[in-house]
Amino acid sequence: QPEQCIWGSYWLWIPADFIPVLLYLPNSSLDAFKDLYKKFYSFMQKLIKEHYRTFEKGHIQDITDSLIEHCQDKKLDENASVQLSEDKVIAVVFDLFGAGGGSIRRSLCVGTLIKSEQCLNPLEVLVFCRRSDLQELETQLSDRPQLPNLEAFILETFQHSPFLPFTISQSQAVQRAMIMALSQNNSLTPELLLATAIFCIVFYVIKALRTRVPKGLKSPPGPWGWPIIGHMLTLGKNPHLSLTKLSKQYGDVLQIRIGSTPVVVLSGLDTIRQALVRQGDDFKGRPDLYSFTFITDGQSLTFNQDTGPVWVARRRLAMDALKSFSIASDPNSSSSCYLEEHVSKEANHLVSKFQMQMAEAGHFEPVNLVVESVTNVIGTMCFGKNFPRKSEEMLSLLKSSSDFVENVSSGNAVDFFPILRYLPNPALKRFKNFNDKFLLFLQKTVQEHYQDFNKKNIQDITGALFKHTENSKDSGVQIPHKKIVNIVNDLFGAGFETVTTALSWSLLLLVTRPNVQRKIHKELDTVIGKDRQPRLSDRPQLPYLEAFILEIYRYTSFVPFTIPHSTTRDTSLNGFHIPKERCIFINQWQVNHDEKQWEDPFEFRPERFLTEDSTAINKILSEKVMIFGLGKRRCIGETQAKWEVFLFLAILLHQLEFSVPPGLKVDLTPTYGLTMKPPVCKHLQVWPRFSKYFKLEKGTKFHRKAPAPRQATKEEENPALGEQG
Repeated sequence: QPEQCIWGSYWLWIPADFIPVLLYLPNSSLDAFKDLYKKFYSFMQKLIKEHYRTFEKGHIQDITDSLIEHCQDKKLDENASVQLSEDKVIAVVFDLFGAGGGSIRRSLCVGTLIKSEQCLNPLEVLVFCRRSDLQELETQLSDRPQLPNLEAFILETFQHSPFLPFTISQSQAVQRAMIMALSQNNSLTPELLLATAIFCIVFYVIKALRTRVPKGLKSPPGPWGWPIIGHMLTLGKNPHLSLTKLSKQYGDVLQIRIGSTPVVVLSGLDTIRQALVRQGDDFKGRPDLYSFTFITDGQSLTFNQDTGPVWVARRRLAMDALKSFSIASDPNSSSSCYLEEHVSKEANHLVSKFQMQMAEAGHFEPVNLVVESVTNVIGTMCFGKNFPRKSEEMLSLLKSSSDFVENVSSGNAVDFFPILRYLPNPALKRFKNFNDKFLLFLQKTVQEHYQDFNKKNIQDITGALFKHTENSKDSGVQIPHKKIVNIVNDLFGAGFETVTTALSWSLLLLVTRPNVQRKIHKELDTVIGKDRQPRLSDRPQLPYLEAFILEIYRYTSFVPFTIPHSTTRDTSLNGFHIPKERCIFINQWQVNHDEKQWEDPFEFRPERFLTEDSTAINKILSEKVMIFGLGKRRCIGETQAKWEVFLFLAILLHQLEFSVPPGLKVDLTPTYGLTMKPPVCKHLQVWPRFSKYFKLEKGTKFHRKAPAPRQATKEEENPALGEQG
């Protein structure tokens, strides 16, 4: 019934004619109107073209024949005042079809609905009596004057329930309220007209915001939000905590609004695995967020909306390149692979720098030094060289990386309130500047690398990508030269942010839990000894250190949400309907603190990940920790990041003991963002564990003797991360 659907949707469409912003809101009725109009017009076009093909001049059988004849006659008459093209014939027939079908059908429907025995029976008797003298009981148009009761019934039907409440808008944009004029008890007042307009707008907005839910499914539940802003105030400064609280009330699949944008929030390990793994193709999209467009000009593999075969192939190529240059061995090195070689070198440099800083001031702030070392590891992997440690350009970029983390977090207001893009926004401005500078930096570095490129001597990831572009004619994956910068940007981010944040949190939790630190030292001494350094191959023999790292991931949950996902098609989850292109938040923090999965989730206890005999990691429990995402959008540098964190910590803890001055209270309240950064600790202290093993630069010495390890206070044993306590 295309006519019914088209004109039924038309009146819900009217507010968008006068309030243009409604054109950009979800509008299933308008979409249906457009779609059905195109189909119906195409249907009419096909019929009339067939009519043209079979038309015989002088043999007119219907309205279309008459119009076609008129059209052909006027073409021969250059002075004709009315020219009728083939397209106009289709338009005229379309209007006649609508005018002749809708009015009559609605009159018959309304008349049938309001008929009663008192009215219908006399009419039937009257019609029968008037035609009793004829052999065939059929009413004809000539009988109309003799059937006044039937005519009165039809007129009363028009008056009682007018099926066309308004005429089509006049040129003055004033609609004639026929339904009011026909009602004897109402008069056309400004107040009534205003109330009608408000009702239409409210009804339209409610209908637009409500998704058509297939039979047997439900819409995700959620709290009632404020007009315009939705649930923005509900999210607050710690959205991961607010949404975890809501999940306890509404379940693992709930829906909120940020501004006018509906967002589905997924919690619970089983639900998230179902969505991202078993239904991975349905949830692998990325939403069209404003902040994403500034990351490598919107061409990032990680943040781009593309999910097609080319994206899949390029992502696979990036993962293979990162993996191959992580596990590949250097024939000139004793290390097992390139990654081990680079991390060991930078970890030993950190040991030396930490001791120098300690000798100079008796305490220091470690984060900048950690960032430099981690940057050099990924820089060497990508470009085959270290960055100058005193480079002003690099130092400036590293210091402003927090602007990136702040603006890409789930729930960033600028992504959901377009007006904020045009208001003064210092954070957004810094974010844009950082991305522009970082893109220029990578472009320059990649270009310099290309000038020295030798395809017979590939020593890093960028070189491997260059070689692929030269061979791309014979490859199924085409990578333009400029796309290499985008891939390198993603690899750089994958190998930088997670590792630096994990190491920063580890140092803080080590100084607040000396008992844990002593257990790690004991394990290292037993397995490694004093005569060599830890290696990646020692990882299976160091289960307590591995358990400590897993507990860091779980307890801090420093990646509280994955980068937002979106649905690629209409789908369902746990009995709830989720439409196509719906923004999806994945609450990793809730998974890592779910009381159904973890015993005492707010306590820091590495032992939870050990087997009963404490000789290995409990694989089942370790796989429940979410920090790198799941499914087809899982972090491409997950394996390399885990290796880096392990080897950095193993070497640092093997050679150093970490502490803070006695009596100093360490703040562990994080700052929310894409990654939750720990507070800056400016009073970290280190002490060499094996003095004969270290060589300080000439002229450096410690100012004081190392104190005995400090016992953690009760508050430090169970600090409040945010508000959970």
